[in-house]
Amino acid sequence: MNFSSKNNKVDNILLIDGITRTGKFFLAKIVSEFKEIEYFQYLQAIEQVPYIYGLGGINKDAAIALLKSTVDYGVYNQILGRNLNHRVLDRSSIFNSITPEIYLKRQFKNFETNEVIQLMRAADKTFPFVTHNALANVDLFLDAYPNLKMIHIIRDPVELVYSWYKKNYGNLNSKDSLSIDPYIEKNGSAVPWYHAGWDNNEMGEVDCIIKSIKTLLDLNAEKVSTLSSLDKSR
Repeated sequence: MNFSSKNNKVDNILLIDGITRTGKFFLAKIVSEFKEIEYFQYLQAIEQVPYIYGLGGINKDAAIALLKSTVDYGVYNQILGRNLNHRVLDRSSIFNSITPEIYLKRQFKNFETNEVIQLMRAADKTFPFVTHNALANVDLFLDAYPNLKMIHIIRDPVELVYSWYKKNYGNLNSKDSLSIDPYIEKNGSAVPWYHAGWDNNEMGEVDCIIKSIKTLLDLNAEKVSTLSSLDKSR
């Protein structure tokens, strides 16, 4: 069965991307305060669908249809003032915006359908989303969104290793690890998707972190090398 979607309701999306612990949410808060840029959202499926597709877990037309639907629903709800993150301590909370009242007031406005669609398709409006490691599978985004823009953050890998170590990210069997992402099964263990090409997952915590970050850097560099000059400029 083939999947399809109607024309994009949202054309202008901005991905603020990077490896975990590079400072994406901090940058997203700054970018979101520019004129005509909405406050950023973090929707997990936007980063999960591309790597599931990249590993062959879903076909392309289904992946693009699901990606577009997720983005459209996210923007639609934000315009209506629905599903807003009110948790003050969260980095993606609307109360971290300098104008939270704009989003709160939307909850009390009765929008007409055509008005919402016009806002979603507005040429002068950009909708930012924070993603983890999306650059490695950016070709799916490029196919879905001809006007896509991405800011990909690169941080000193030594600092990244230390930051991951403090978060215990190298201990894949940690009972305290709160990871709800779809993992892949390999050698009887559940591991992150970027472990797919590893010959051996048995290693110490720090070595696992170093290899994880090195793998992601290599995947990103490899993907960028395949892009056209136009796509690289985006």
